[in-house]
Amino acid sequence: QRQASPFTIQSYVALHSHANNYLTPRVSSTTSFSKQFKHDAQKPQNDINNYHLHLTVTPKRTLTETKFCYSTRMSPPPWEALILVATYLDPKTLTIASCVSKSWFSSMSSDHVWKPLLTTQFPSLATLSSAVAYRRLFLMGHAAAARRSQRPPKPSLSLEDLVFAVSVSTRDGVVASGVRAGEKLRMEAAGMFRFGVGCDGGVVLKEGEEEVRVTWNVVLKGWGGVFTAVEREGKVRLVGGGEGWFWEEMPAPGCCSGAVASALVGDLKVGMCEEKDGNGVRVEEVGVGILRVVDWRYVSVEDGLRYFQHFLLTNHVT
Repeated sequence: QRQASPFTIQSYVALHSHANNYLTPRVSSTTSFSKQFKHDAQKPQNDINNYHLHLTVTPKRTLTETKFCYSTRMSPPPWEALILVATYLDPKTLTIASCVSKSWFSSMSSDHVWKPLLTTQFPSLATLSSAVAYRRLFLMGHAAAARRSQRPPKPSLSLEDLVFAVSVSTRDGVVASGVRAGEKLRMEAAGMFRFGVGCDGGVVLKEGEEEVRVTWNVVLKGWGGVFTAVEREGKVRLVGGGEGWFWEEMPAPGCCSGAVASALVGDLKVGMCEEKDGNGVRVEEVGVGILRVVDWRYVSVEDGLRYFQHFLLTNHVT
């Protein structure tokens, strides 16, 4: 035989009378108790310090039911209490608590706990007819949301690694051109990928409408790569202080650049000035930049560099 340790018992005794059919509490007491186990088969499967015993005694004319609840200071909470508490926890705390033990994992991972959280934060996933647990669906939704909000890494390129080359041509040949290293570019808007490239020694042109061809090439220093951002033809009115605008959709980076739109356009502006003697005009500056189609705003410098590195750092020459 095996002697068990003393326990603290909270006993609740209720008397049910068959005569008047009502339930009346009689006793509420605390006492000490020890139980002997004849063999291990009678020992509760859980820890000896954490079990419940229900004892019913039935006399001839009355029914008395006594419930004993045994516990000690070291007893873990019952699984019913864990589930009750779990409904008040946030997803992060639930995930941490599920690592305590197998019983905690079972309680903290139940669909009853995770379904309201999934419905609140990811309602589209909650409507899926799937055998996957709600906890798993929530984690999948959280991972997808984190990927969307994750900031892209810093670009491997810098402006100092690039050279911008622009040209304006008519049927008679090149009338203006400019080459500027990235660090010498004039930034037209702080933080935006929008720059001005000066054109020195341009050909003087007569005022009027003219068919022109414009080109913007981005060159990796050391001739490691060349990317043509804009190459367009169109009519422009040659007049002092006038401007001519051109744009072209840029290819998507990656293996499917020819089949998928990038949602970016290369923007090129031809700025003209009048000669001092008023005898004709010439191209003074060419402005270049990258615009987003979705809102027609210029991308940031980092986004522009990140785009160009897909073509220039993989030896992809366009």
